[in-house]
Amino acid sequence: MSEYERAALDKANLTIGSTVWGTPVDIMELGPPWTKWPVDLTQLGPPWIKWPDYDRLNNTNALMAGLWASLSEATMTVSTTPMRLWQGYYDRLNNTNALMAGLWPSLSEAVSQQLVQAMAPGLMQQAAKDYGAGYLTDLKLVQFELGEIAPRLDGMKVYDHISDEQLMLEVAASWGSSSKVSIGATLQLFGHTFSIPLTVEKLQVHAIARISAQPLLPHYPYVGSVGVSLLEPPHIDFELPLGGVDVMALPMLRGAVRLATKLLSRQYVVFPK
Repeated sequence: MSEYERAALDKANLTIGSTVWGTPVDIMELGPPWTKWPVDLTQLGPPWIKWPDYDRLNNTNALMAGLWASLSEATMTVSTTPMRLWQGYYDRLNNTNALMAGLWPSLSEAVSQQLVQAMAPGLMQQAAKDYGAGYLTDLKLVQFELGEIAPRLDGMKVYDHISDEQLMLEVAASWGSSSKVSIGATLQLFGHTFSIPLTVEKLQVHAIARISAQPLLPHYPYVGSVGVSLLEPPHIDFELPLGGVDVMALPMLRGAVRLATKLLSRQYVVFPK
């Protein structure tokens, strides 16, 4: 054993002449041959003779090395180019979302007032009678807040060359809201009356809508009619706290609500409805 090998073994706190089963042996004698006799594998033949893909990968690496300067420059160019130049609607939607976020405090208040007026006490009582199956006798709106988070437009696609008299576009929108809606429900069961407060919080909605405007008019209101339909059932989720517990966290309930939402939306609002 050379002096270099002995020094390396001493540095690793190994001992030459260790005893195995009571017999002094040299540690180097316990390993495979290539630990005792260093062999230059490159002398055994070209690598592509043993591994057929070796030379192919070498050529690929050589090609990548040759193109890397141009590729890295192109990547840097794309990363520093404004997104509106290579994604036509990206910056436009960013501006729309920023405008909506700025207007949302006033807009949400106005929308809330309109919805509260639309859900007048008489209308809610009539809805309770129509859909309460004889058990739900009254509904009362206690609180209605849309929250501070504005909806977002995730993407937009405009169809060209549909017709000179028609404008069609598709919009993907999301709303991860902090809304809160509280309703007081009155139930009549077994001759007794029960008042149950129902609160829906943090409504989450994602939908893709197709908007069609036709015919286009040269004067006000410029559009004869506007039709809106969903391309697929919307994703809807929310929290339903009751006594400090989120009822929607109960097993199978969330899935049942999503299934009901999917069936109802397919029946009334999903294209071609």
